[in-house]
Amino acid sequence: MVYFSKIGKSQMSQFSDKEVILSVFEYDFRENASADCFNIGYGIDRNFLFGCGVSIASVLLSNKKIDFTFHIFTDYFDESDKARFADLAKQYQSCIKVYLIDCNKLKDLPSTKNWTYAWMLILLARVVYENWSIISFPQMRSLSL
Repeated sequence: MVYFSKIGKSQMSQFSDKEVILSVFEYDFRENASADCFNIGYGIDRNFLFGCGVSIASVLLSNKKIDFTFHIFTDYFDESDKARFADLAKQYQSCIKVYLIDCNKLKDLPSTKNWTYAWMLILLARVVYENWSIISFPQMRSLSL
């Protein structure tokens, strides 16, 4: 259960992951998944899907000996995106999980020009996956020790 406080109101807005996560697409091409894989989460809207793919490729290119699972929370994921992310996971023998989110409840939360519902995707990713990082480092070996 995820809770968000509405500013200026005493009631809490609550919803479960079953209400918000419409679909999960998993592209797992690892030969040997390790129990201590490094989880990286992204909360993005459709405008950043391409950049997310570039970021994932960069992490994988710079850290070939580390097992990663990427978690992408997004409100849009079409057939061409599915093919691109599947190809990316297959090329680097990695795991990418994409969570298609129904943002209608997120859009009911307070927002401004600079703080749109897309920020709620980032927060949702953080709430669901406690052990993740959105920071990209050239070499992550020292972080995983």
